[in-house]
Amino acid sequence: MEEKYYEEETLDLREIFDLLMSRKWLIICVAVFGFVFAFGYTKLCIPYQFTASVSMYVKNATNKTAMDIVNQSDITAAQQLAATCIEILYDDVVSDAIGEKLVENYTLEELAPYFVLEETDEGYKINTASISSKVGYSTVNETELIRITTTCGDPVIAADMCNYITEIAPDILIRVVGAGAVEAVGEAKVPVAPSAPSASKNSLVGFALGFILAAGIIIVRFMFDNTIKSGEDAADKFNLPLIGEIPFYEFESDSGKSAKKSTFTKFSSFKKKNVESDKERKTILDGEVPFAVREAYNTMRNNMMFSLSTGKNNVFVVSSPLPGEGKSTSVANLCIAIGETASKVLLVDADLRKPVQHKMFELTNKQGLSTVLAGMCNLEKAVHKRVYNNLDVLTAGPVPPNPSQILASENMVEFINSVKDNYDFVVIDTSPINIVSDAPVIAKNTAGLILVTRQDVTTYDQVEKAMGSVNMLDVNMLGVVVNSTESGGGKYGRYGRYGKYGYSYKYGYGEETSGEKK
Repeated sequence: MEEKYYEEETLDLREIFDLLMSRKWLIICVAVFGFVFAFGYTKLCIPYQFTASVSMYVKNATNKTAMDIVNQSDITAAQQLAATCIEILYDDVVSDAIGEKLVENYTLEELAPYFVLEETDEGYKINTASISSKVGYSTVNETELIRITTTCGDPVIAADMCNYITEIAPDILIRVVGAGAVEAVGEAKVPVAPSAPSASKNSLVGFALGFILAAGIIIVRFMFDNTIKSGEDAADKFNLPLIGEIPFYEFESDSGKSAKKSTFTKFSSFKKKNVESDKERKTILDGEVPFAVREAYNTMRNNMMFSLSTGKNNVFVVSSPLPGEGKSTSVANLCIAIGETASKVLLVDADLRKPVQHKMFELTNKQGLSTVLAGMCNLEKAVHKRVYNNLDVLTAGPVPPNPSQILASENMVEFINSVKDNYDFVVIDTSPINIVSDAPVIAKNTAGLILVTRQDVTTYDQVEKAMGSVNMLDVNMLGVVVNSTESGGGKYGRYGRYGKYGYSYKYGYGEETSGEKK
């Protein structure tokens, strides 16, 4: 059984509350939409229904007058009589009689919109069930009064149905039950206002359903979301030092529009990946980068120096589980931050499949690590000196046909040993661990490896897989970096990403898949 590097976590009520509060405006918008939709649908699509009513008084043969003493048995008998009469009124005999009255007094065209008509040998009749569904009977305060209600899309038909029942019911009830008398209390009036639908009630239901739907989807998606939520979260789960948390920042693209996503886009897309031009890659040397981001890289630099202070090896590798987590950008900015100190640093681009550091610093890439390892040029000629303050950069060089073999060769080990004495720090940018095995192979000859992840993109399963590859070669894990953390400090939001860097990856010489981010 594979070892688990982290424990599963369950949501508590406070977490659910915080999650919903971080999406409160989205939930409110969906609820308001449900309110408006339900109101409009009720007004435009649901036909009006009209309800008419009338009461009948059922008197048995032994009913006492008001002057007589009425005991409990008399009340019970009256209630039982009313209940029995209601059961009889629900019989198909009564419904058929109502249907006959309707056919006599209305044309088929007038009845067709509201009833199911059936053709018989004698002509047309109204389906019994379609009448029963429009008629209701109930007792009034558990007395001998029976309330008759009829509902129909035509108010006149609704009132006539009530009056037809008061004409039909007495004979049936007297004959079947033996009631002393059955009398209608007044006459059913044609209803003026519709009884249904209720626009206000349906609108409130629509609001509630919208609220529940939005909140439910957010909670369910979060429960199934296995991505990293914060640097502290990742460090605790994997028992790794937190080297740095780099906040998200926005920048203006060439079109002058902000790269920020709308709330709806963020809700509808869990981890949407976009391909942007190379011109949108930015380092902390760019004037648009906020001060907080610069300070985050300074903190990352200090933590990294502290991690290496107890050892003698000053060379370390930076990688990520998959493309798209900002590994190369983090390497470039970390080296710039180191270069601002008195320490001399060498940045080595060992991503021989898709190198980007020469683009980050706008350097030529005709010579680089690949040509140095192949013995085609010496290191001194290939290194770009003092790209920024104390920072030197060795680009990847031309893409070789066998990058894995070159990086795993003795020449790479000799290269590392040759540069570590000439620099205070050597930072090696490598390919993603879960794509190819270059990073662990290189890192086993260094002080260790720093793993770069991206909040709301990198999953714990991806980190676990990467750590499995690292531990298999007994590589020292220096710590973890989390990109695109929220500047507002909220735990559950997805308010953007730190930069958007186009990435395509070559799995073999001559094969390339595009559309990833790096």
